[in-house]
Amino acid sequence: MKKRYAFAIVALLLIGVCAGAASAKTAKEVWADTDKTLDQMSDIQGLVSVFTYYPPSIRQYFPDLDVELKDNKVGWRYQIFQYTWKKPRLIHIEFKYARNIGKDIVGKMLESKPGTRLVFGYKDTENIYAKFPPTGDKSIDKQIDRQIFFIPFNTKEYAAAIMSGLNFSGTIAGIMDTRKHYFTDGKVAVAESKSRPMKIDFKFDTAPQFTRKDVKGDYYVLTLTPNNMAKNQGIEKEIVYINKKTDLPEQIEVYHKGILCACFMIDDVKFNQKLDTSLWDSFYKNAHIIKNTGK
Repeated sequence: MKKRYAFAIVALLLIGVCAGAASAKTAKEVWADTDKTLDQMSDIQGLVSVFTYYPPSIRQYFPDLDVELKDNKVGWRYQIFQYTWKKPRLIHIEFKYARNIGKDIVGKMLESKPGTRLVFGYKDTENIYAKFPPTGDKSIDKQIDRQIFFIPFNTKEYAAAIMSGLNFSGTIAGIMDTRKHYFTDGKVAVAESKSRPMKIDFKFDTAPQFTRKDVKGDYYVLTLTPNNMAKNQGIEKEIVYINKKTDLPEQIEVYHKGILCACFMIDDVKFNQKLDTSLWDSFYKNAHIIKNTGK
């Protein structure tokens, strides 16, 4: 399960990159600056967009996928949510849009009713706390009132599924940490660009479809390639766009045999605002507790 979500954002996460001049910094220097910024960060807010897709040729590397794909044969999902994180592990997410993410009650709510909110890490790392807006569907609303939630796997992994690869702690630092291995078992190239190719309005027919919208700015572009694709869960390369002013990753793309398999983006970023815990304190009252009900 964990490998599956590491991939999803490997889980955010997204064809080639058209970078500009060579960078004055080395890839290791760029990464070190990002690490330092993330380590010193006290909080962050932003609008997160995540698209993930498991093409048939990559599923051999994710044997647990068969469970998830019973109701989702093509194996894709798309989510947009407002994300707030506060050190050490407080997380609040409010869903704005979701497509094709599952058939359990939580998945139905996320897909059919924008405004569904989830919190985890508030009191523990075992439970997820949720608030669902009324749907008008009596059967769904009754199920929510009776707190009947179906989660077919470990709650931590469900949190990872909701975050599509941000790992159960849901941190941007966690996303980057899972990619450090490329420095030892692959190659990391760096270039510079005056824009990043933002991808919006994801759809799916026989392959991922999206609208490209170039966002102007100053970016380091890191291209991560493994020495052995088969030992890298079938992933042939990843591209990370790091904002030169903030040292934060704003976009991560993942490819398998030339196919865009994941795209993670965070926009409208604000960080180190000295957020207090009032958001979580107020949310926790009267929230539904989603516990592990599966294996």
